[in-house]
Amino acid sequence: MADIHGKAAGATAEETRMMRARLAEVIFPNERLTDAQEAALEEAVLYQIEHERRGLSKGAVLPQGMSAVKVGILNLAQPQEDGVLSRKTMCRAAYGVLLSAGLLYKGVER
Repeated sequence: MADIHGKAAGATAEETRMMRARLAEVIFPNERLTDAQEAALEEAVLYQIEHERRGLSKGAVLPQGMSAVKVGILNLAQPQEDGVLSRKTMCRAAYGVLLSAGLLYKGVER
């Protein structure tokens, strides 16, 4: 599935607050941000919200809204997400925005 989408339109304040907190765990430096870095973080928040709304997380094995499927002896279950973002679970657009703004430390990757 392609990782092409836009920014979340109509993201609620709660969605934005929660996603910002999750992204704050992976950005560096995590102190005072410049205005440009703050704008980049807000843009990344909207990209990531839309990414997760569309179920484009790389760990997804089933369509959004399905948690498990059983056909004969075959069982497929959606992996449990712990909510931690990493390079593998973050959408490319959000990652690119944060990287361009200098908010990601390139030496360490979860």
